[in-house]
Amino acid sequence: MHLPRRLLLLPLLLVAPACDPPADERLSAPPAPVTEAPPPAEADAAQVDLPPPPAEAPGGLPAGAPDRILARHLLIAYDGALGAPATQRRTQAEALAKATDLHQKLVAGADFAGLARASSDDGSGPKGGELGVVTPGMMTPAFEQAAFALAEGQLSGVVETPFGYHIIRRDPLVEVQLSQVLVQWAGLPRSSAKRSKDEARAQAEQARARLSAGEPVATVVAALSDGPMKERGGDLGFFQKGTLQPALEGPAFSLPVGGVSAVVESAHGFHVLVRTR
Repeated sequence: MHLPRRLLLLPLLLVAPACDPPADERLSAPPAPVTEAPPPAEADAAQVDLPPPPAEAPGGLPAGAPDRILARHLLIAYDGALGAPATQRRTQAEALAKATDLHQKLVAGADFAGLARASSDDGSGPKGGELGVVTPGMMTPAFEQAAFALAEGQLSGVVETPFGYHIIRRDPLVEVQLSQVLVQWAGLPRSSAKRSKDEARAQAEQARARLSAGEPVATVVAALSDGPMKERGGDLGFFQKGTLQPALEGPAFSLPVGGVSAVVESAHGFHVLVRTR
């Protein structure tokens, strides 16, 4: 049974998803309960000093954990699980048995997306379990700790959360973070520019020269860029492959970090891209 995304996937997110908004609009987990610490134990002369616990990144993740991962999952819910509909009749033991069986099939080589579409009780099921980019603080802690401990391409065991039993896979994440200078000309949609196309190209080339000389992106954007991203210093955020306009995707993904693209023309104007990550 495929359950409504608002009922199941959204409760899994403890705060608003930290996904990147569309480029033309771009613009925490709940606090832990406060409890009184127990009084310190009496010192014991024979006590052996224990090594300090491993360092942790914010959110209780191991030190060195990535700050962005691409994940998909499969959820088996049960009667009484958080977010489960009133029509759910599966017992917790039955849910665990089903999740264990599906995990064995995945280990044996079954297609994750196909099993998620057929069996997941989460709203991501029809998308093959895709959750997109996950950042620390987005998910319920047990899910997050399991997901961020995975290597790319690795499958988790059966993970229990208040929502049921999950199987998680971390997929390879290929993305770039970009800033841009956008120079428009008169007649383009949503453009208030008065300059000609030739004047716009000359201004874009000027921006590229200044960026290539090492001038800060925000300074060049403030002086020469058009469009709504000017208010954000030209920051466009992150893009995965296949999410950029075709004219921009090749130049963007061919840049090294810190690289400046040639002037690229699109239906929105002349772009100069800077890869910031």
